[in-house]
Amino acid sequence: MIPPDYRRALRNAGVDGAGGRALPDWSPAGSLQAMAELTVGAAILSVSAPATAFLPQASDAAALARDINDYAADVVAGRPAQFGFFATVPMPHLDQSVAETVRALDDLKADGVVLLANHAGVYLGEDGQDDLFTALNSRAAVVFVHPAELPGPAVPGVAPWAGDFLLDTTRAAHLLVRNGIRQRYPDIKFVLSHAGGFVPYASHRRVALRG
Repeated sequence: MIPPDYRRALRNAGVDGAGGRALPDWSPAGSLQAMAELTVGAAILSVSAPATAFLPQASDAAALARDINDYAADVVAGRPAQFGFFATVPMPHLDQSVAETVRALDDLKADGVVLLANHAGVYLGEDGQDDLFTALNSRAAVVFVHPAELPGPAVPGVAPWAGDFLLDTTRAAHLLVRNGIRQRYPDIKFVLSHAGGFVPYASHRRVALRG
């Protein structure tokens, strides 16, 4: 999902793509057409990378997240049988993210929350995020984890979406387990994008680290 205000904010910040790919055209009508062609009955809308992490000021990021979620709620209200949505929150700004999580889930009735694996270099599962996980856990929320560009230079000739995105998801998944998030907040339903990145192929490494 790429709401008009979100596209405008990206353009104003000089952002014209994510992960090495240009932003696609998007509209609710276009999604419905694609769904019909693919015989998809319903879809969950969400904003992908870079979410609001390209805005350094917490107030700006929070305002944009609010606009995105209000837009999504309106789209869903117009087509409740075809659309649901995962809310955007302005991470890594924790207080603002908790507030928008509560508003989106309680007031807008979002179907869950989308969180990037890293927001401006701050990884999901790092220390200091307990207030957010508490809010999510108390609501038994669905959390869709989507990768972002790695907090480091890309390898020439390898677009971030082609390999780095999968590593980004794997890093976040590792931290969520290593730092006890899955144990302390068991009612959060985490969904890892792209079949879990490299997690299925590296599960034995997670076990080895426990020893």
